[in-house]
Amino acid sequence: MRAHDGADATPPYTTTGKPGDYLPPHPDFKAPEFPHWGNVTPFLLHTGHQFRG
Repeated sequence: MRAHDGADATPPYTTTGKPGDYLPPHPDFKAPEFPHWGNVTPFLLHTGHQFRG
C-alpha cells in the first residue's frame, strides 16, 4: 500500500537564505533529512481531521 507514497523520494534541497530556512551546519554541511515528508501520502489516517478528533 505504501509502494508509491513518495517516502523514498530524494528531492534536491536549495536554501534561499531567508530567515527560517535550513542552513547546513559546519563541518559536514549536510542537506536536511526528509524535507519532502510533508508531501508523503498518509499511510494510516485518511485526513488530518481524524488526528485532531
